Amino acid sequence: MFSLVGLIALSTGAYGSSGRLVLFIATIVVVLLIVIMLLRWIHRLSRLGRLGETVDQVERATMKAIDRRRERPCLGGREAPPIAPVGLGVMAGKIGYVRRIDMARLSQLAEAAVCDICVTALPGTFATPDRTLAVIVGSRDDDVAKQVADCYLIGDQRSYEQDPRFGLVVLSEVASRALSPAVNDPGTAIDVIGTMVRVLSRWADGADRPGAEITYPRVFVPPVVCRRPCGRWRISATRRWRMQPAFMPPRRWRARSRP
Repeated sequence: MFSLVGLIALSTGAYGSSGRLVLFIATIVVVLLIVIMLLRWIHRLSRLGRLGETVDQVERATMKAIDRRRERPCLGGREAPPIAPVGLGVMAGKIGYVRRIDMARLSQLAEAAVCDICVTALPGTFATPDRTLAVIVGSRDDDVAKQVADCYLIGDQRSYEQDPRFGLVVLSEVASRALSPAVNDPGTAIDVIGTMVRVLSRWADGADRPGAEITYPRVFVPPVVCRRPCGRWRISATRRWRMQPAFMPPRRWRARSRP
């Protein structure tokens, strides 16, 4: 498009001697930009599909999610009690994974209805029609419950944005597949374990400290905490549901592969 416009302008005599010099310099700049973009794209294609590059991308996405959760352990709300309060339960409208929670919209609804909203399903939870997403305390309005349900983005796949546990699950699956009899690649599993150690160390370094800033005082969210019971790392969100340690699937595959 740039060359076409330039040729038409030159053929019509729209540029003088100084204009042609400017057009020549601009052409050189455009050509250099195109060459740089092509080289970057070739470098991208050369690394695309490599297992090491995939692990690095998952690590970067998980680190970003951890940093965001460390800054806002309760997504900007107050820390929820261990036991969900009694109130109007908000059920999921469809089946899938909770990808994101619109905390700002939840806070607006709670302020307008003069009630408290306790989140019971964090991002990454598998939602079903009989699964409670949140509990509304102080209001029995079904319209408010429907609007609260709309604040949950539910999809077929999990997301890294508000779910730092998802990165550990993906890394665990990569290590499990590397130790399967069909692949038998212990080097990749060792690399993934090192990545998990870096991720868990980043998470454990202050992730359990409550945030000082509470942006949404009427929304209560259970924090994702990092514990180490019995010498093993465990990621949990509440006392009612926990995630298995990230190192367990690779260990199971390794145990199965032994004669």
